[in-house]
Amino acid sequence: MSVSVIVATVLVVLLILVFVVPIVKLRLTRKRRLRVAGHAIQPLIRASNEKFSQPLRPGPVTKIAVLIENHKDQNLTGLVAEHGLSLHIERNGREFLFDTGSSGAVVENARRMDIELQNVEAVVISHGHRDHGGGLKAFFEINDQAPIYMGKSALTERYSPLFWFRKIPIGLEETVMEANRDRIHFVESFTEIADGLSIVTDLSGIYPAPLDNKVLLKRQNGQLVPDDFSDEIALVIQDPDGLIVLSGCGHNGVLNMVESVQKEFSSIPIKAVLGGFHLMDPRLVRMSGSRKQVEEFGSSLLDSGVQRFITGHCTGVDAFMALKSVMKERLDYLSTGSRI
Repeated sequence: MSVSVIVATVLVVLLILVFVVPIVKLRLTRKRRLRVAGHAIQPLIRASNEKFSQPLRPGPVTKIAVLIENHKDQNLTGLVAEHGLSLHIERNGREFLFDTGSSGAVVENARRMDIELQNVEAVVISHGHRDHGGGLKAFFEINDQAPIYMGKSALTERYSPLFWFRKIPIGLEETVMEANRDRIHFVESFTEIADGLSIVTDLSGIYPAPLDNKVLLKRQNGQLVPDDFSDEIALVIQDPDGLIVLSGCGHNGVLNMVESVQKEFSSIPIKAVLGGFHLMDPRLVRMSGSRKQVEEFGSSLLDSGVQRFITGHCTGVDAFMALKSVMKERLDYLSTGSRI
């Protein structure tokens, strides 16, 4: 065997050891942890869904159906759960959509839940990540009228590092956005999109942002820099008895989001916050902070003045369990197929 062949063989082996093996190992680990998490959360999904069948109190009811979330009740065999979030909102005979999940599964899930997305009047995209706007292509194919609201910089290129040598694009699909640019409305300040339905834009504040934000990147002036999530927005539903705040991921910090909403609606209590709290490293499917940090965060949520929290998606199962130990009955799990 020639020296050149030996060298080439050694190089191939090294490439496999350095690049291929770590990726395969990570994928297998991630798949195993997702399976374990999906099994562990089942009792809490069923307990939460049982509570959701009862309104918070008598009176006018806003109905929220979870079209996409990371997990589902395993008895709901006809629905697809995926890493992402999509919430269908029905109030006063009108229908809206908050986020669209990662793929076209949002359309099929809606159909199986007897929800006609053709009737949706407007869509709000919480921020420019694919797991929140990846279902827009499928939505555009069945709804040709509803405007899409998103933060000004939501179409920025975004990446998540797999390893130091590879970065995965996680932003909204450029071709889909360009093909439907006339339907996109960029929101820069507080905006009411329908009666009792408002977008709050400035979500930054004094509370720390989630730890895992530091590994998420965006392209700015040709360079990849840490994402500041300046495009992230919250959707606020104003019911007669209080506010419902919808969070996509809470990249700016859920406590900052709550404080921003309280400033905009100073005289109205927040009765519920629904959505992701970004306490999970999605690459490794584990808490991005320590259990103590998550429990302290739960205590802060209890002190925020909000009556009830319903979370899922990027909060993660491990972090949910830690929060639940502190927040008890004021915390429930959001899952694919839930009707609230």
